[in-house]
Amino acid sequence: MFITEWDLIAKEYVLKSAAKPFRKYLTAILPERRRAVQACDSVYKLFHRIINNYRNLDSPIEGTVIDLIMKNPTFKNDENIIASELFLYMVAGHDTTAISVSWILMELGKNPQEQRSLREALSKMKPEEWSKSELLRNVAREGMRLHPVSSHAIARELGRDMITKKGYFLQKGTLAFLPFYVIFRNNEIFEDAEAFLPSRWENPTESMKRAFIPFATGVQNCVGQALANAELHSILARMIYEFDFSVEDEGYPEGSLVFTPVGLRMKATRAKP
Repeated sequence: MFITEWDLIAKEYVLKSAAKPFRKYLTAILPERRRAVQACDSVYKLFHRIINNYRNLDSPIEGTVIDLIMKNPTFKNDENIIASELFLYMVAGHDTTAISVSWILMELGKNPQEQRSLREALSKMKPEEWSKSELLRNVAREGMRLHPVSSHAIARELGRDMITKKGYFLQKGTLAFLPFYVIFRNNEIFEDAEAFLPSRWENPTESMKRAFIPFATGVQNCVGQALANAELHSILARMIYEFDFSVEDEGYPEGSLVFTPVGLRMKATRAKP
């Protein structure tokens, strides 16, 4: 239920209403807008039930995400803010790491030499040191560059007037969209941008560093990026060390919340020691 409702919410509030603010005045005559509003209400009712269930527990487990949110003094027991925080964590944790691993494995399957190089580098290290592998990190960066898991752009309201390098004037208060997919494949920033080249991250330019923002940037960046990177590096290292992957069907990208490789089929065989 949650994913279906969120899909409606994302399309309306993230894509349509963000670009056309006047839509909020047309709810009565736009069926898809009304359905998105209903979906939003339904999702928040779900989180309010979660909050009530937590409060009814005799001895809730300490240290969990919901426990830390519920005990955070900043929220002052405001149920709406708490529900919004829970909503944020639910969305941020929607299979994003697993999907990123899938995309990266696909690229390694298409580029067997890169896969072998990574396996050889890992074999020279102790498993507890794998996360420190610079090649592992570069492979992950390159996979996320080619296949950013977020299917939307991030949006920021400009705090001042500005002029772009190409001479376009952007007025203060303008809502600016930064589409990951377009930025990450910009040949003016990433040479041979369509190619899977982990080596490009051995000595990245300042433009590459500034442009590569898979977890967004600024004070409103992804709250779970440290955990996501730790999971990604751990899972990817173990899978590549243990198995050799080849692609049987690349499938195609699809999604409104996240880009998923629909129809992707891969073959895994035990890697030779």
